[in-house]
Amino acid sequence: MGWMNNMEVFKDIIKNTADSVKFIGDDYLIQISDVIVTTIEKNKKILVIGLNESSADAHHISTELTNIYKPNHAPIKSISLNSVLNSPSVDNDESVDKFITTWGEAGDVLIVLSSDLDSEYVAGGVELAKSLGINTITLSSNNSDLVELSDYPIEIASSERQIIENAYMIVMHFICNLVERGMFNADRKSKYRR
Repeated sequence: MGWMNNMEVFKDIIKNTADSVKFIGDDYLIQISDVIVTTIEKNKKILVIGLNESSADAHHISTELTNIYKPNHAPIKSISLNSVLNSPSVDNDESVDKFITTWGEAGDVLIVLSSDLDSEYVAGGVELAKSLGINTITLSSNNSDLVELSDYPIEIASSERQIIENAYMIVMHFICNLVERGMFNADRKSKYRR
């Protein structure tokens, strides 16, 4: 009967993940998706960073944006830090800064996924991006330093790494869905709609 206890753990994870995002407003996520759509329409880039365990998630989100669900669309410029470095995990501020200065320019968007409460490596990157005129979107614990630094902080109400990671992936998939709707909405004049 040990599997019964495992099912309780699973239910707790689902509940805790749902609880961690329940205070994030729909209007705020729509606003963030509009920032991304406008960036894409201006032919700018979406840069995505995640350190350590979050690097694979960052690559996943960058791929979601590049290969958005509609098959007939113009390419979207999105790139993740670990895809450029060809490394499964990045854990230092030098790599973050080099990525931002090499690939970023004014008008781009930087999305940062962080499950660490102490996000020193990406905090400097967020500040650097802002100094270059890059809009910053961070998804992190509500106790993270990134909340104060970011243009658009998305606060996950948890300090558990696993819950933060689950939550930011759910939120980012929702944002990708909103971006798709924004780009392919018949009322929106977009070069990305064919």
